[in-house]
Amino acid sequence: MADLRSTLTRRWPLAVAAVFCVYSLLLLWNTFQSQQQLRLAADARLVADSKRRATALGDLVAHQVAMARDLAELHELRSYQHNLALGMSPRYGLDASLEAVSQRLGQFVGSGQAGDERTLRRAVFVDAAGRVVADTAGQGLPVPAPGTVGVALDLAQRALVARSEVTFQGVRSGTLVCFFDLGVLTRSLLQLDQHGTYRETLITAEGHEIGGPGRPDPFSADLAARLARLAPDRPTAVASLAGAGSAPPGDDVIAVVAPVPGLAAVLVTSLSSGDIYGGLSSPWFLGSLSVFPILVLLATLRADVLQRKAHRLELDGARADAQRERLEELVEQRSAELNRLFHALPDLYFRMARDGTILEHRAGRDADLWMPPEAFLGRRMQDVVPPDVAARFEASLAEVARGADHSVVEYSLAMPQGHQHFEARTLPLGGDQQVVVVRNVTERREVEELREANRREAERLVRVKGEFLANMSHEIRTPLNAVLGLAQLGSRGGDTQQAAEHFARIQEAGRHLLGIIDDILDLSKLEAGKLGVERRPYCLAAAVEAAVRLVAGRTEVKGLALRVELDPALPPWVMGDALRLKQVLVNLLGNAVKFTAKGEVALRVHAEGAWFLLQVTDTGIGMDAAQMARLFQPFEQADSSTTRRFGGTGLGLAISDNLVRLMGGRITVDSRPGAGSRFTVSLPLQAAEAVPAAATTDPDQPARRLAGLRVLAAEDAEVNRLVLEGQLRHEGAEVVFAEDGQAAVTAVAQAGPGAFDVVLMDVQMPVMDGLSATRQVREIAPSLPVIGLTAHALQEELERCLAAGMVERLLKPVDLDQLVAVVLRHVARPVDSLQGELVPG
Repeated sequence: MADLRSTLTRRWPLAVAAVFCVYSLLLLWNTFQSQQQLRLAADARLVADSKRRATALGDLVAHQVAMARDLAELHELRSYQHNLALGMSPRYGLDASLEAVSQRLGQFVGSGQAGDERTLRRAVFVDAAGRVVADTAGQGLPVPAPGTVGVALDLAQRALVARSEVTFQGVRSGTLVCFFDLGVLTRSLLQLDQHGTYRETLITAEGHEIGGPGRPDPFSADLAARLARLAPDRPTAVASLAGAGSAPPGDDVIAVVAPVPGLAAVLVTSLSSGDIYGGLSSPWFLGSLSVFPILVLLATLRADVLQRKAHRLELDGARADAQRERLEELVEQRSAELNRLFHALPDLYFRMARDGTILEHRAGRDADLWMPPEAFLGRRMQDVVPPDVAARFEASLAEVARGADHSVVEYSLAMPQGHQHFEARTLPLGGDQQVVVVRNVTERREVEELREANRREAERLVRVKGEFLANMSHEIRTPLNAVLGLAQLGSRGGDTQQAAEHFARIQEAGRHLLGIIDDILDLSKLEAGKLGVERRPYCLAAAVEAAVRLVAGRTEVKGLALRVELDPALPPWVMGDALRLKQVLVNLLGNAVKFTAKGEVALRVHAEGAWFLLQVTDTGIGMDAAQMARLFQPFEQADSSTTRRFGGTGLGLAISDNLVRLMGGRITVDSRPGAGSRFTVSLPLQAAEAVPAAATTDPDQPARRLAGLRVLAAEDAEVNRLVLEGQLRHEGAEVVFAEDGQAAVTAVAQAGPGAFDVVLMDVQMPVMDGLSATRQVREIAPSLPVIGLTAHALQEELERCLAAGMVERLLKPVDLDQLVAVVLRHVARPVDSLQGELVPG
């Protein structure tokens, strides 16, 4: 016991030293662990700050991209594309539409506020071919280079360039390029040199540095390129990257790289290690404290200081946690509001992984769900729907996965409530998820199908009506051809004056019936939109005289005075359609003569400003307001008794009104019962140069105008052959007949290409029709003219005749003078009608 006490008494300094050393080592170990945790916390805070700042810059970039996308959907752009699709030229409307686009884009230049500074500097619309269509900067600035849709940096122009695709009816029609001031990013970079070494700078993927405004770049070009290649979210000593002579001021700078979302650049945050770690001691220094006990005490004091710093950091962390919790509560509140909104909408919403696995769903209308949610959550969309729909979803998901901003597919499903049609729109969500919004479009599809069915039915009715009119025309014109032809032959060769008068009455009745048929066909063409008007120079006086000549005989029979006044101040030649003008005048003058028992019918033609007016005035029965209101309706007359008293179809005025509208004019009427009527036709007045008169056939020329010609006539109807034979032989021609198309081809083949001067070919014949026969005749004798004879009066028949090789088509009933004029126009050599021989051309 005494020995133990003595030992302890001697060695109490060692014991105390040992205890002190153990206590010191424990203290040093605790301090070392605390410093390591502080270093990790400082690194984590630096990385978090850098990522948050990069995200804030990404939000600025996204805001500019959203602004560009909104501009790409401007109404003026869509109007311009719509006008372009309609075929408008720059002269007719397209330049005005493009000017509206430029003005609208110009309104946005300088808008889009970032703080109190304007960001949008320039907007350029480039079409699908790469041509600049609209540019708010005007001339002098470089045209934007082609690029993909998205955002890029243009360091030469100090601009943030956002490209947004412009679409029209689901098809890309161009690109809208927006140039934003790069200062929107650089002014957001923190430069805190006055308080420390904290600095932020942007470095592009190519290694170009974008520093804060008015500050020199902190890194050399080589060092900036190395920093751009650093792994993100990892603090790195800049001195370990810098090459010889390229190290920045100070050798203790720490840098962290964070990618900026939506931009091909990274945010580099740099500051000194002292600002990051404060006064943390190095492990070597703490190790040295174990050798020097006095340093252990100092280290303990230092640890106390570090603990107080840690406590402050913990308080800061607690405050940050409280703020995070408030933000989380706000997010939950916004999510709840969005959920209520989703449930209020009629659409279905699916969030799914890239492979199609359904992660979440919301349904505004549960009746549109293919199956209960518990049956499809966690399964692939392709495995839930039928195979044909699954294939469409697979293609849509793949399209969005390849980078498309959206994809739309339509499909149908057999639901309990019946067959339903849906439209699914797929959108990207982050980097590994997608959103599918499904809308029930059954009602829209039914409306479209009903509209399409109605359109097809309307087209079928128009086609049936046209076929009926063509057949009716053929069936009426064929016997009418014989009636008028025989009457014409009889009136020329009758033995007595009484016989000639009888034949003349037959001709008059037949031509009246032919006029009714032509009115019905013209009305049909007008209703189908196939009747057009020409614009060519014509002599106004000659057109008026021709119309007056056609009704002059009727005025003489009724004992009416016919007075014509033509203003000498009118230009002799005008632009328009002389044939349609003549048709309108004949209708108006004919009506005036029909409804006038005594007195006169007057036609006055004069100019008023840019219009010339044709006024037809009569002293007939007149009309009241109710009768004039339905005057221009098809098959209508002033009252039902006029049809019985005066005859007619009631189509003439309806056709005239439509023809005048096609020529750009209008018809007005002024009338009172018992006081006559005045019809006024107003047409645009445009003077034209005179056209040299063409050679025409004189109707008073003596007979035998076709003397010396050999004519091959293909006609299956015996009475029509009789009429043609009488007409052609009366004019001195030699006629050979064929009863069908095959016989006509055989006749040309046997007689040789030069045996006939012209072929008159009926179109509708047995064995071989006239169109097929014409093709074969043209192969045998390419220079032999073939003239078609048909009772089909529609435009389609004329086009078929010309396509088969006919040089011209004549309508039955065939007028002899018109037949002679057409034959003389197409024979290979002119005919000397006096000698009856061919004169060499």
